[in-house]
Amino acid sequence: KWNEIADEFGGVENLTHQQAQACALKFLSQCFMEDGTPEDIELPLEIAEGTTYQYATVAALTLRYFGIPARYAEGYIITEEMASGYESGDTIAVDSSCARAWVEIYQDGIGWIPMDLTPGMSEIMENSENGNSQNGNGTSNKDITEKKEEEEKKEEQEQLEPTGGSMVRVLIKSVLTGLLIILLLLIIIFVVLIIRRRKLLKQKEKKFQNENRSDAVAWIYADIAVLLEKLGFNRGNGSMRMLIDPLKEKFGEDFAAQFERVSDLNDEAIFSSRIMDEEQRDTVLRFRRWTLRNLNSEVKWYKRMWLKWVLCLY
Repeated sequence: KWNEIADEFGGVENLTHQQAQACALKFLSQCFMEDGTPEDIELPLEIAEGTTYQYATVAALTLRYFGIPARYAEGYIITEEMASGYESGDTIAVDSSCARAWVEIYQDGIGWIPMDLTPGMSEIMENSENGNSQNGNGTSNKDITEKKEEEEKKEEQEQLEPTGGSMVRVLIKSVLTGLLIILLLLIIIFVVLIIRRRKLLKQKEKKFQNENRSDAVAWIYADIAVLLEKLGFNRGNGSMRMLIDPLKEKFGEDFAAQFERVSDLNDEAIFSSRIMDEEQRDTVLRFRRWTLRNLNSEVKWYKRMWLKWVLCLY
């Protein structure tokens, strides 16, 4: 009987998705009639007549035969009438009279969808005869008996937009929205870092150009100490002059000698009452720039990014 129905469309192997649905619905409507029993189909309905288990079993077999993924499912059904006398949170007792069976079809991008094929098939078939049939996810399809050109157009559209295509579009849209939010957050973070860095560097430059050159020299030297620490030269609680020999070994005698010179200027700026001149401040500033060049050549790029944009040392 399945083959006879499929032969109207050129055989089971040639069925489109809509034609397969139509064949399944046609067979089930003939097999489980609203009134009476089918005359030309022999099924053991007398042993399970009127049960949802019989309907669901035959429906699953039929859908599978026509290439539609289907599975048998069973459980309990609670109607509105049964629940009408209960309050929210109450327990409703069920027995074998509530037991039901149904068939589920698989929809790409959605999953398993319950499809109640127990009596009520006539309504589905009536819609099919009027020009529309219902597919597994409730959307409307053109009547399979329409003109050949319209059918081919429908098949082409189905190939371009496979079942579940709308779900894919929703997923893509969600991913793009998420990426856009992440990009926006990164831009905001980057802008905040730029504003913060400019503000801190402006404050630092103001200290370096202080009218009181002794204070300026002390601020510059303190900044040099931080840069040297990031280069791995940490004096701990000792004197800064402890770093002269390690600096000589790492960067040469000229760098170590200049470091000793700016250390003397720092001591003079802090402990002497003599007014520092502009040349002395420039000497300390030049050594700071020299230290920065060494830092940029010795420190890994990712650490430099941290020192520059997060710690704002330069």
